Amino acid sequence: MSSDLEQRLRAALAAAAELVIDEPVPAPSAARPAGRRAGAADTRRRRFTSRPGVRTLAAAGAALVLMIAGLAIGLHLRGSPSRPAQPVQPPPSTSMPPPSSSSSGVPAPDAPVHAAACAVPLPGSWQQAIAAGAVQLAGPATLLAIGPSGDALAYVQAPPHGELVLISPDRATRVLYQLPATMSGFSQLRIGGGQLDAHWAMFTIIIGAGEGSLRGIYAVGLATGEVRVARSVADGSSSEVPEPVLLDGRVYWNEHDGGGNGAVYSYDLAAGVRRTLDTGQLGAPGVLLGQVYWAKDSSTVWASGAPTLPPGFELNARKVVQLVHDGTTYAWGAWEASGRDFRHVVKMIAEPMRSPAIVYPPPSPEDMSDPVALTGPYLLLDDMGTVIALDTRTGATTVLEASDSVIMINALAANGVIALAIGDSGSGSRIAIVSASQLPGLNC
Repeated sequence: MSSDLEQRLRAALAAAAELVIDEPVPAPSAARPAGRRAGAADTRRRRFTSRPGVRTLAAAGAALVLMIAGLAIGLHLRGSPSRPAQPVQPPPSTSMPPPSSSSSGVPAPDAPVHAAACAVPLPGSWQQAIAAGAVQLAGPATLLAIGPSGDALAYVQAPPHGELVLISPDRATRVLYQLPATMSGFSQLRIGGGQLDAHWAMFTIIIGAGEGSLRGIYAVGLATGEVRVARSVADGSSSEVPEPVLLDGRVYWNEHDGGGNGAVYSYDLAAGVRRTLDTGQLGAPGVLLGQVYWAKDSSTVWASGAPTLPPGFELNARKVVQLVHDGTTYAWGAWEASGRDFRHVVKMIAEPMRSPAIVYPPPSPEDMSDPVALTGPYLLLDDMGTVIALDTRTGATTVLEASDSVIMINALAANGVIALAIGDSGSGSRIAIVSASQLPGLNC
């Protein structure tokens, strides 16, 4: 090697050794929602901090390799004058268009959904819409369900015994069922849960508390007012009966002993026919994307075929599934590794995304967040008992809390209608019905 080439190589090595590039690694940011109530979860600082910058020699190494390769090629060509230089053809491109969400789970800038990026106070326009949507009821109310057309189902503790009330999107109310006077002498008589489909309102009546409680399963025809009894409270408490589910005019439920051994039943409300669907070590039935399922041992049983699940969603039939959707947009809660911690985050996927993105990462591993409703651009979350609205167009969030004494404790949505359960320390729990189109967008 000539002395001139040696000098050039030594100069390249010295220059490369001095090259150091400061490359900061961006960290996700999330702000604590404005107005969040004080509580045990709020003793922690709810924010993310940026990671320190990372210094790397990768660029210097690449530069050195290119310099040496260029010198070697130049020396080779200079020593072979009889061989004409050939143009170097670039290799064929194997790159793919960038996906809508990155492999890290953070939405890309052009994704159809945006992760929580800031917290803003509850806008005055939202407060006015919620106040205007208040429903006049005869007593404290518990929000049970929302139907496909936006009707809400509520249990109202009205005298003398309590009643089941249907609330239409225009806030008109209709009493579907009153707890009978024959049950008035029982301790802790109440309506437990309920669900709606297009034709029926299904609900449970509970007497007592704990393992000895009695649970009956009833339904009322929305058009006829006819009452059906799938399981009477008179059937006793020899078996444990979790909350049933309703789908397309059929009720599904599980009865089991203390060891989990029992049966799954269905009851056709129109025909009045009860069937035994399965026996063994079974979990309570659930409904997912229009299909009924339950756990049997370590597997999942579908009553009439499994639905097409959104990419990235994993079903565990032994656990409560929190999956909400509006059209082809889906959101669910999931455990995600974050350094040494596992956090219960909220993920979303919407067309044309190829994989789900994390849209709400709780700042603390102790916090758990789950989606409770999704309508249009608004995703409503239950964050440790606080209802938070995320505008997925901008990443802005707000706590649905009018004041320290008036807070939203539950939310459901369907057909562009949002039903809110409001906890009021002055007048007890109540319900408001709001059209999502009445709520202006949130902005950071």
